[in-house]
Amino acid sequence: MVFSSTNASTQEKIKTLDKKINVVQNNLVRDTTQTHALETDLKTTEIALGQLHQELNEISRVLQSQTTLLEGLNTKQKILEDNLEQQNTLLAQQLVHHYILGKQNDLKLILNEEDPVLLGRNLQYYRYMNEARQALIVKVRKTASQLKTNETQLRQKTQELTLLAQQKEKNISQLNNHHRERDKILVALKQDIQNNAQQLMALNQDKKTLLALIQHLNTQSKTQPVIQPPLSLTRLKGTLPWPTEGILQQKYGTSIQESQLTYTGVFLRAPQGQAIHTIYPGKVVFAGWLKGYGLLTIVDHGGGYMSLYAHSQSLYRQVGDLVKAGDLIATVGKTGGFHESGLYFEIRYKGMPLNPELWCSRKDSSQLA
Repeated sequence: MVFSSTNASTQEKIKTLDKKINVVQNNLVRDTTQTHALETDLKTTEIALGQLHQELNEISRVLQSQTTLLEGLNTKQKILEDNLEQQNTLLAQQLVHHYILGKQNDLKLILNEEDPVLLGRNLQYYRYMNEARQALIVKVRKTASQLKTNETQLRQKTQELTLLAQQKEKNISQLNNHHRERDKILVALKQDIQNNAQQLMALNQDKKTLLALIQHLNTQSKTQPVIQPPLSLTRLKGTLPWPTEGILQQKYGTSIQESQLTYTGVFLRAPQGQAIHTIYPGKVVFAGWLKGYGLLTIVDHGGGYMSLYAHSQSLYRQVGDLVKAGDLIATVGKTGGFHESGLYFEIRYKGMPLNPELWCSRKDSSQLA
């Protein structure tokens, strides 16, 4: 009877545990599904942010160009107005002189019987001078009128661009707020559902996604090889430029916290919006958002070499674009769910990671820790 009672109690405990397990599993499925939805939303938000920042930079550039042009037109118009005033003064003087001289000639003609042919020639000469001067004044006035019209148009265009820039700034502010809120929820959900094993699983998954992409790009590169410059990338080992200035926060080959994985690139901490330049000529083979890496650019340099630039704020190149060493390809950001602004940078040869510190020049290493 005791055994039967104990068995019934055990069964009851098992049922209770089963219920708790079911609740936890259901919550885990719910939270995981919500996490995936938030990650998708995060991707959309970060891509939109990148496009807005790029548009804002272009608006600022056009605005500066229009302002410079407007200043030039104002200077030119002032010169023309001064010339016009000088011409009017000169014309007034010539008219007075012509009037006095003409009257004197008429009087001499009457009293002294001066040769009428000579008088007619002088009068004709003054008439030509006045006609030429009047034509010049008409031309100057017409130019000044055109400049005034252009100035009005430019001021209107500048006002439009300023309003557009303000609107873009407002949109970016709104998206940043939305982004921060999504990050908070994402972090909270990940804390609920991720233990060490799950974190390791996520990191492995991100790594597998990147490796699959690189393998695909390597296969593609074999069928569409990139023409290498005369000076091969191999010969430039140790002299290549860093893509951007920053603090070397994460070195190649160091262990990833609470995992057996190691970093296959470096992380340079740098301010958002700072320019990222390609290290060597090549062709852009990937430009988009990748889970765990955010806005990512991959450049194929030929000969099996590729470079990767991740967590960008904005992308300035598209797939298929040919780039030279030092070309602007992106700006520094913190996309991909990162909370710190910087550049994650890799160099790979036939898919295998290389240590960027051995390939990039240390001449400017004062900014590197």
